[in-house]
Amino acid sequence: MKKNEERDTSRDYAIITDIPKEDREVCKRYNLNTCLKIVLYGEPFSDSRPKPNMKTGGIALVNQNLMKKAFKPFYERTDLLKSLTILSPYLLRCNFYLEATAVDKKRILKLKKYIGDLYYKEKLAHMGEKDVDNMIKIHNDIMLQNEFRIILTDGFNIGTLFSPKLITPNNPRAEVYVYFNDGKEKNDYYREKIEESSHYAYWQLSYKNYKYQSNRTVKDQIKHMKKVIEDICAPIKGVTAMKRKLGRILEEFKFYPAEVIKELAGVTDFKSRDFNRIDAEYKLSCILFDKVPLAMDLIKQGGRLLHEDTEGEFESFF
Repeated sequence: MKKNEERDTSRDYAIITDIPKEDREVCKRYNLNTCLKIVLYGEPFSDSRPKPNMKTGGIALVNQNLMKKAFKPFYERTDLLKSLTILSPYLLRCNFYLEATAVDKKRILKLKKYIGDLYYKEKLAHMGEKDVDNMIKIHNDIMLQNEFRIILTDGFNIGTLFSPKLITPNNPRAEVYVYFNDGKEKNDYYREKIEESSHYAYWQLSYKNYKYQSNRTVKDQIKHMKKVIEDICAPIKGVTAMKRKLGRILEEFKFYPAEVIKELAGVTDFKSRDFNRIDAEYKLSCILFDKVPLAMDLIKQGGRLLHEDTEGEFESFF
């Protein structure tokens, strides 16, 4: 655990590269023509069981939070990942390289020469406590976190290919390969399944989509967001269902910088203390939901409470 808390992410990288020869046949079968390769140096993360958070009464995902802390600065300096959201089925393959214990290193080097050769070539299987399934899961799940959205949902994962756990003498790392289709999906079934997904709709409202994946002006972004929101809310009739949906939509705001929220809300003085981020979020919500009466009623109720609660966030009221 301590290794992962202190890890250096400066060598981590992501590239688009050729699909490895051994995986080309299966990728061709599903029309997957592109390979995203991500290499994360340091002891590979492994998913952990949720633990009770004694302070909040909630659940703490210790390893997931540690991985997110390490992954975020790498993501933020990697233009490829900020500009990429995979909109197709995908296959996943990982190679995990872990160091052996001091006891096992001595054992390996005392055994026959060919075992030592395998060790130095990183071809000797690692048989420690970390299991491959949990390592695959956490490396897949980090890519679909709302603040990264490299993948929209793991529901689009159609399989995991051979993902070995190997011993490395001195270069622990995780190599993650994501095989996908980089063009507009031509299979009508796949395309319709993607576009009807709620994850697709929320991605369209995301800061990532606006900032790094579109050329929309502020005016165009408002128009775009209003259309997406109206489509999301159209089938909803009940107050309880609308509260849940409204809370989920407004959750996207927290990934927008304050100055962008103010710009979208039409606030000209970005540094005004009299009109802060919460005020701007409320004004922007009124603009975006003006044609969704049930949502507007809830926003106005929440907005009045919001100004009475200096710690408030919109979702606190739904």
